This record gives sequence, C-alpha cells and structure tokens, in this order.
Amino acid sequence: MEYKMDTRQAVLATLAYFDLFDFPLRADEIENYLLKHEPSDDILEEILMNLLKTSEIELFDGYFSLTRRGEELANLRKEKRIISRR
Repeated sequence: MEYKMDTRQAVLATLAYFDLFDFPLRADEIENYLLKHEPSDDILEEILMNLLKTSEIELFDGYFSLTRRGEELANLRKEKRIISRR
C-alpha cells in the first residue's frame, strides 16, 4: 500500500528532515525541497501561516523551523553562511 501525504504533511516532513541538521528553511527553499508536491505560492503561504498559527512551526528572521529553537537555528545558519563565504 502506498502512503500519500498531503502538502501540509509534506511541509512538516521537509522541515523535520532539515531540523535533523539544525537547518531552518526559507519559504522558497521549502517549496524547492518538497517531495512530489508543487503547491502554488498562495497555497504554500496559506499552509505556512496555518502551521504558524497552530504553533507547529515557527518563523524567525525569514527562516521556518519545526522546533522551538527558531532564533537559535536562524542565527546558526547565518553564522555558517558567513563562514562559508571566507
């Protein structure tokens, strides 16, 4: 039996995968990494806003994360980006 996830579940799964690596994502990155889903920008934005309202994800400085460490992860990603540019 094949399990099919809806777009909301795919967003959560995508964030969960990147959370394993302490790597929050921007909305455009979530859209790029979604498996077998190509939601319109409006649908993705609606899903993200609903997940934020229900506190299933958080947004800090343009980065979405699954955990309650949004600020920490966003800052960590910025630091890594600075280091990689050297």
